[in-house]
Order: sequence, then C-alpha cells, then structure tokens
Amino acid sequence: MNVTNPVDVLTTLAVRHGQFPPQRVIGSGTVLDTARFRYLLSRRCGISATSVHAYVVGEHGDSEVPLFTSASIAGSPLGLMCSHCAGACTENWQEEVTAEVRRAAYEIINRKGATYYGIGLSSAHILQSILLDEQRVLTVSGHLNDQYGDLGTALSVPSVLGKEGINRRLQVSMSPFEQGMFLKSAAALKEAVEKTMEKTDHS
Repeated sequence: MNVTNPVDVLTTLAVRHGQFPPQRVIGSGTVLDTARFRYLLSRRCGISATSVHAYVVGEHGDSEVPLFTSASIAGSPLGLMCSHCAGACTENWQEEVTAEVRRAAYEIINRKGATYYGIGLSSAHILQSILLDEQRVLTVSGHLNDQYGDLGTALSVPSVLGKEGINRRLQVSMSPFEQGMFLKSAAALKEAVEKTMEKTDHS
C-alpha cells in the first residue's frame, strides 16, 4: 500500500516495476478526499455525513472529480434534497464544494504544517478492509485494465477491497461533464507518469 505523494504516479510505477499483481498494489487515492466531500455535502444539507454516499474519482490532487450525479442521501438522489436546503444550494454551489474539496489539504497544511491525521485514519480504513476481508467500497487508487479500460495510470474509482486487494472496481454514474473531467484527470496523470519515467531513464 502506498500513501506517498504523488500517490497515483508512484502506485503506477509500483505496478510496472514491482513483483505483485496489479490488484494487490494499492494507493490511498481519494479516500480522504471522498470523506471531505461527504462532510461538505452533509454540512450543506444539515444531515450526518454517515448518511451521505458520494465519491471523488480520478487523481488525488487538483484534477480530482467530485461526483454530484451519483451522490445520494439515505438513498435519495442529491438533487432531490436541494429544495430542502434552505438556501444552502446557491447557483454555483457545486463549483464551491468542488473548490473546497480540492483546497482542503492546502488549508490544513497552511494551518498545521501537514495532513498526517487525515491520511492516517484513511490508511487505517484501507488496512482494516484488507486484513478483515471486509469487502468495503473505498476510492483507492489502482492500475487495472477493467471496465474503465486501460487509462495508462493508477487512479481512484469506487473499489471493493478485501484480503486479495482490489477485488473489483465498480462502475459509477457520471454526467457527460463529469466523464470528461475524469478522462482529463486520467490524461494528466498519464502524462505525469511518462515524465517521471523519462527522468528515471535519464538518471
């Protein structure tokens, strides 16, 4: 399991050059970003984050994609909740939440100097799911050629995690805009991987 940044790039390189099958090479991915996304949605809607189901996919970084289309609260699509949010959902509220999710780590680093508590807790959840074979769905980073195709890099999507590693990755609903952003995130990561490989080859 890799938690070091750039986590997706390093996870990709570990798959390419390591001795383990791809499903057993796991990056911490957007597990922490997903938790922040759920918290922000819960705060907007005035509902506990434990009742919010939503995911952040793609890169763990600036191109990550919070998925509003597939988000739900207690089984109800997020869109149905907006009429009950007492003005919390402004015209640009999705852009505001996305910006908050992406800059959260920078805010914590500015105030505390590091984000070790959050990633520590996320790592504990990942390890628990593996050690206890919980089959929990977590947005870990993996480089697998599955229903998403071979995108040329490790990135995060909802994944079923157990003692064998990533058992499978789940297809998640995306709007055309979200799908486009997801593919852009994958392309940016692939480019970063190739640049890292070039530097390694020249060193």
